Amino acid sequence: MKKTAALTMALVIGAALAGCSGGSSEATQAKPSETAASSPETKLTTVPDIAGKPFADAKAALAGAGLTISIVGPDGTPWTTLEPGQQVAAVSTDPSAGSETDAKAVKLVVDTTEVDQQIMNDAIAAADGAVDSANTAASDAAAAAEAAAAAAAAASAAANSGK
Repeated sequence: MKKTAALTMALVIGAALAGCSGGSSEATQAKPSETAASSPETKLTTVPDIAGKPFADAKAALAGAGLTISIVGPDGTPWTTLEPGQQVAAVSTDPSAGSETDAKAVKLVVDTTEVDQQIMNDAIAAADGAVDSANTAASDAAAAAEAAAAAAAAASAAANSGK
């Protein structure tokens, strides 16, 4: 009986000491359900497949998925000042198409560098200028031809009236 009383006393003292330690570990730790309820859920976005699409269509598809873009050339150099033109095509994204991401922005790799786009813009501007100059010259030549024809008709009429 003394052994039973000693064992009971040890259990009571152990329980009392556990209560004095500041509470049970269950009381001081957040329960998983409480933690999940107090933290906002991370919304994942699936990156659309834009490979081979014109830049404007790829940009629209990514914006439709709620993503913003940073444009990168095929050599890895970021575009900083220009917007790709209609002849530029999308190659890939980082993160890759079909993957789920919690990021708000993706890298959009295009098939042209920004330097090449600037060269293309300059060539288009020069061609447009040449076309404008040619149109002006043609218009001036047509006006001169009309004036010459009118002068010739007047000279012919004057010559015929003298007969």
